[in-house]
Amino acid sequence: IVLANRSFTNTCALPAEQLLGKKPDVLTWKDLSEPDGLSGEAAGLRFPWEQVQRDGESCFGRLLQLDDQRTPDRTFVVNASPIMDEQGVRRGCLASFEDVTQLHRKKVELSHMLDSLRQSAEKIREQNRELERLARQDALTGCFNRRYFLERAEGIWSDVRRGRLKVSLVMVDVD
Repeated sequence: IVLANRSFTNTCALPAEQLLGKKPDVLTWKDLSEPDGLSGEAAGLRFPWEQVQRDGESCFGRLLQLDDQRTPDRTFVVNASPIMDEQGVRRGCLASFEDVTQLHRKKVELSHMLDSLRQSAEKIREQNRELERLARQDALTGCFNRRYFLERAEGIWSDVRRGRLKVSLVMVDVD
């Protein structure tokens, strides 16, 4: 780190003197760009500045979280680009950090709400299925009731009227 502005040092709760001359890895970062939080780790490239140093190509839009005991978790969109000298030789990397903590927190909150709504919707579907069953069957005996009979009879009588079906009907009242 050769330069850190006041906003970044305040966010990290470290004075510039403790950051300058250190590798960016002196801070504890967590990659949120990938679902498992380990983007690029298989290639040994955990952070955008490492990718730029190796590949010489810019890296945009990586979501990193500053996971440090000194400060509450802060989330950043990180962009990194190579710094080239006059001969085209890579001399370093410029990384910019956009604080999107509030936006990320709202996204996580909405995600939790959506999960909760999905669970509630499934419970409601289960309860509706049970109510439908109870509306057609006796809860004690499991026998179909009059409502079920009338629903089924309507369809059967329609087929009888059209001549598609012949029916005999026996009615018994069991108490």
